[in-house]
Amino acid sequence: MIDFTQKVKKSPTLTDFMIMLAIGFGTVGFGHFSAKYLSAFFSDFVASIDSQTWRNVFSFLGSSFFWLISISTIIAILLSYTKAKNYEGAGASKLGSIFIYILVATIGMKMDLKSGF
Repeated sequence: MIDFTQKVKKSPTLTDFMIMLAIGFGTVGFGHFSAKYLSAFFSDFVASIDSQTWRNVFSFLGSSFFWLISISTIIAILLSYTKAKNYEGAGASKLGSIFIYILVATIGMKMDLKSGF
């Protein structure tokens, strides 16, 4: 990764940042759109399973958050095989790290610390 970053390193321009943000927000937007339909479909599918044990095992398929993260990750992996990977030289992973911290903080804000007591 370090060797590749050094090979494509460049000074980022406003256009680079706008394209990286467009790719990120576009991917997550598509993930939100798709997750709504996939979670509804799989909720119905899981509800139709006869065994309660298997319903509990596959209940995560009805979560839109699961589908959002899965779809976004799959798209990101697919983009790593395209020319979009060259945005690493403009700081794409640094920008991505910022959004990972925002994601973790968002999840943390939804925690109920009193629930364990």
